[in-house]
Amino acid sequence: MRCHMPHFKGISRNGLSQLDWVNQETGEVIEADPQRYVVMQCFLEAKQEKNISKHTLRNYRQSLRKLEGFIGLKFGENSGLVYDQLTRAHIVEFLTFLRETCDNGAASRHHILIGAKQLLRYALTDLMSGPFPAFIRDVTVKINVSDPTKHRISEEEFKQILEASASCPWFQTYIALLYDTGCRRGEARNCKVKDFSTDERGALLRLSGKTGERTVRLAFSTRHVIEHVNRLPNDKEGWLFPSPIRPKARICNNSVSGRFTVIRKKLGYKKNAKGRWDLNLHTFRHNRATIVAEKGWNEQLMREHFGWSKGSEMPSHYTHVNRGALDAAIFKSQGMGELIVQEEDDFGIETMWDCRMCSEFNPMHHNFCGKCGQARSRGVAMTYDNILETIEKKVAGQMAEKALNEILADKELQELGNALQPDEALKEELGLS
Repeated sequence: MRCHMPHFKGISRNGLSQLDWVNQETGEVIEADPQRYVVMQCFLEAKQEKNISKHTLRNYRQSLRKLEGFIGLKFGENSGLVYDQLTRAHIVEFLTFLRETCDNGAASRHHILIGAKQLLRYALTDLMSGPFPAFIRDVTVKINVSDPTKHRISEEEFKQILEASASCPWFQTYIALLYDTGCRRGEARNCKVKDFSTDERGALLRLSGKTGERTVRLAFSTRHVIEHVNRLPNDKEGWLFPSPIRPKARICNNSVSGRFTVIRKKLGYKKNAKGRWDLNLHTFRHNRATIVAEKGWNEQLMREHFGWSKGSEMPSHYTHVNRGALDAAIFKSQGMGELIVQEEDDFGIETMWDCRMCSEFNPMHHNFCGKCGQARSRGVAMTYDNILETIEKKVAGQMAEKALNEILADKELQELGNALQPDEALKEELGLS
């Protein structure tokens, strides 16, 4: 294996290499095999050259550590470069090891397998892309994917969660932010005070996630975030959600999860038969994605707002046929394009209107409120009334014309047809002229 790259500069924990593995039975920390360590370092350096996020790099490191642990148990310590001795049976056994010994779920095994297959391709072919070696090419982990649009949070349910969080203002703001934007839980924790800003339309928040940075528009949560920021020290570099114990550090994931568990128990939520909560912090993301998809957002808008990469299939889980777009396509195909109400503004992530009847926020390209059906403006209501009237006239005229043509084409009714041939005044009245 050719590798002249410097050592991977990972953050060590307690002085240990992040490629060392732990014996699941004895709890002993075992150093990675020196030869395999070099290969893994070179692989990670090559990945780092592609500017992948720290989160993705950490996942690759975990995959390599799991594979190293399995190989160490199977072939013994300091067994050297044994990658070429691995078979399909070994990889299947590796997946069993992940499931039974490491207690990894299907999704975790899937991601670990991806990293392991890429490392083996690199170790055996010296390539970072291209076909995988034949013995691992078709090895996969089946993941039962549920319909994310079923994970919904009703307005009443959210109000209860918000009220139950009132005793902990920072968590109430955190929950409001997740519900409003659908951002990932870690993205909210990563925010600093300087990432929050206001403009003439309201508030914005810069997020840093596994697909890079993006800025999202705040709506419902604006008031909560402003009040929260006002309670924090005047430090732009400080964390938006600092640790209550160590203010210089951000709030940890366990603190967030623990606080949410308290809220769930307080409201009477129970774990399901699998021992998991049906309502979790990621449910807020599913909920918001489903809402905006129902409002007509296309996949590109959803990728930009939710931080999904170009190749991600996530938007397709939420997007549905937009009734307005379908109507427009039908009108155009029938030569009735003039009946389409033109958008008054360019639709984008930051263009919303709130209903005067129920205060629901709606995308700008929606002319009627998705909650109560109220027209966006009097002009929109009048335009649609005119459209309906025009359609009725056209349909009536087309039906009359069709009936006359059928009569005129009937030889037995030729004389009657001639007698019923409409004069110009009648044609004009029927809208046929």
